[in-house]
Amino acid sequence: MRQILRELVSVLVTSRKSPTWQSSVASWLVSALSNGVETGVQKVWTLETLTREAESALGIRKSKRSWERFLASLDFLDVCIEVKVVSDASGIAANALVIGQIVERARSSRKPIFFLASHTINEINVVVVSTPKGSKRWIGLPKTIDNPSLYLGQMSKLLAASSIIIPCGHAVSLLKVIRNRIRNDVPETDRMPNID
Repeated sequence: MRQILRELVSVLVTSRKSPTWQSSVASWLVSALSNGVETGVQKVWTLETLTREAESALGIRKSKRSWERFLASLDFLDVCIEVKVVSDASGIAANALVIGQIVERARSSRKPIFFLASHTINEINVVVVSTPKGSKRWIGLPKTIDNPSLYLGQMSKLLAASSIIIPCGHAVSLLKVIRNRIRNDVPETDRMPNID
């Protein structure tokens, strides 16, 4: 695991002799996410928690806009929030008309809407949610799903109650695996959580 982190740091660091603050924070963030998975204490990250923790751990102070641009540059925190571009892991586009109607109905009923993405980095899944305006929250989870109910519970830490979730990319496959594993693990008489 440590070797993988070293390789990641070497990839993130540019050819200059001293790393930029962005590459230092990126490698630190990946390390913090990995440590959370290893210790079993996963934390929900936001722009504010990243800013606070990075300033404390690395002594890096930047403006809020600099942090926002930094988050936008990280591939493992990328979330598609364009209704017309939402697709599954194999690139099959979702029906934009249906997704658009779901978003409009949620807005009219004032339900929170989250776009969900999942990216694998090293041996962890980074699960990211974003509001339609681009506010992100993320958590590092194990790559393997040993207990699907617990996994889903940890993912739900990112969401508000009774929110509408629109998965895209790898998150579609991840939710299907969780749904199928829960259905196989739960006896017919038990009530299943609604994740469809």
